[in-house]
Amino acid sequence: SEDSRQAIPSIPPHVIEPFISQPLIVDPDGLDSAPRIVATQEDRVFVGNGDTAFVSSIPGVDQVAWHVYRPVKPLKDPDTKEILGHEAFFLGNAKLLQPSQPGQPAVISILQAKEEIGRGDRLVAAPLPTLASYMPHSPGQPVEGKILSIYSGVQESGPLSVIAINRGKREGLELGHVVALYRKRVSQG
Repeated sequence: SEDSRQAIPSIPPHVIEPFISQPLIVDPDGLDSAPRIVATQEDRVFVGNGDTAFVSSIPGVDQVAWHVYRPVKPLKDPDTKEILGHEAFFLGNAKLLQPSQPGQPAVISILQAKEEIGRGDRLVAAPLPTLASYMPHSPGQPVEGKILSIYSGVQESGPLSVIAINRGKREGLELGHVVALYRKRVSQG
């Protein structure tokens, strides 16, 4: 047993930042109008670090840095069956080399590929780097929820895993809230 009045330990920024900025939850049509990879270097199936890809609909040169995502799945509340959002899987980072011209796609260079990047994957403008200001703390009221998804498609989670739950802003959760995760064991026999 542990003393439940212990302070919630702070999470170092280098550990938490990738989880705050890269997993993405969007509305059902949230990536429909996002620039889409339409072709890859030398017509490869997938591209990686240092490779070139061709993208529809990147006008101008105001936005140079991009995150690459693949729409994955709807996140459905297990209790109400409401679709709460759609998870988009982070694939890597890209840099705009040449904006779209009439009749020609934009050209990007893949700076960092976490996973394979291919046709149909979407680009989202990378926000300016900021250090999120948060302080781990307990919610002001009890919160009960269920896991909707474990990021990266694994079946089990552990320390520093990213999960999506069926509770959020409308239930009073905010940046920095810390919740406990318990497994509901079902006895067999």
